[in-house]
Amino acid sequence: MIEFAAGFFLIVVVILGGLLRQTTVKLRQMQANCTRSERARTEALAPLDTVPVAAFRWPVGCDPDGCTFRAVAYGKFLDGLAPGVAEQLEAAREALKRDGTRSR
Repeated sequence: MIEFAAGFFLIVVVILGGLLRQTTVKLRQMQANCTRSERARTEALAPLDTVPVAAFRWPVGCDPDGCTFRAVAYGKFLDGLAPGVAEQLEAAREALKRDGTRSR
C-alpha cells in the first residue's frame, strides 16, 4: 500500500511540475508577444508625433449629448491671440519640432 501511495504521489508531482513548466513557458511567450505588440504600436503611432497641429477642438456649448465640437484652424487660432503671444507660441512649437524628442 505504501508503494502505491508513493507511486501515486510521484505521478502527481511529475504532472504538476510539467503543468507548472508549461504555464511558465506560455507566460513568457505572452509577455514577449505583449512587448512586441507594444513596440509595434509605438512605431505605428510615431508618425502622428511629427504631424503639425492642424486644429484645436472644444465643446460648443450646452448640447444635451455633449458631442458637438467646433474646430478652429491653427492659423486662425494664432490670429486670435494677443500681439506677440502668437509669435512666442509659434517659435516654441518650431523649437519643439526641431529639438524635441519623441515620447515613448
